[in-house]
Amino acid sequence: MAFGEGRVYGVVKQLLGITEGVRDRLPEIDTKLDAVKADVQHLKLTTPSAGSTEALSRDISDLKSLIERYRAEVTGLRAEAEADRHAREEALAQRVRAEAEAERQRERRAQKPAAPEPAPTPPAPPATELAVPTSALAEAALPSSAELRTLLDLAAGVAYTDISCHRDTWAFLVERAAQTEHFRLPSQVGERGDGTIATSLSGRTLIATIDALWSTQNDPAASPGTQALAARIYNRIHAALQGLETAETVTRPATRVIIDNRPPHDETTGQEETEPPAE
Repeated sequence: MAFGEGRVYGVVKQLLGITEGVRDRLPEIDTKLDAVKADVQHLKLTTPSAGSTEALSRDISDLKSLIERYRAEVTGLRAEAEADRHAREEALAQRVRAEAEAERQRERRAQKPAAPEPAPTPPAPPATELAVPTSALAEAALPSSAELRTLLDLAAGVAYTDISCHRDTWAFLVERAAQTEHFRLPSQVGERGDGTIATSLSGRTLIATIDALWSTQNDPAASPGTQALAARIYNRIHAALQGLETAETVTRPATRVIIDNRPPHDETTGQEETEPPAE
């Protein structure tokens, strides 16, 4: 409120200045009135002539007019000063009221309670380790060189092997095996409506496939996903070739490799095929 008090003192000082100006003019008027009184007194003491009486009357009339004019001027100055004082007081009162209201608004805002802080986020529960099935651990184990040799010997004695898998898995198998010596792309690859393919691999192409998958599993530069996919296909081929008869006189149906955990639908029999168990 110190700012409002300073404004009040300034307005009061201005009003005092106007009042002093009016007071400064009053002595001048009083002096002239005293001179008029002295002239009148002098006229009373002397015996005027007829001409001087007429002149004196004119002088008195002029003096009266002058006095009335000064009186009107003083009255106007007083009215002007009073109106100015009222206007300044009203303006000052409005400013004081506005400043007081602004101060009350600031005090109300300062007294408002602060917004509550958001509740801290509870810590995330500790991650639980997922149990890995024993079969998955067995498939993740890298095959040995001796196992690879045995599997290659079995593949070398196979005329052809039927394989069924998703077309993306087939694309992965071709990309890997095509870099080897013995791979030959099958002449026919049948596509099914569920996104899977069916084809036949010769014994030579099967050898190339087994060799490429074994190398991918043992490649430290391969990503975990690539190694896992290679291991899955390798283990399916390994399971399909187990137990094959080595005698050439034994007649057996074509070996089948199915890379699909779900039971695929046999379009010829209408029955669901079962995947050979992994050793």
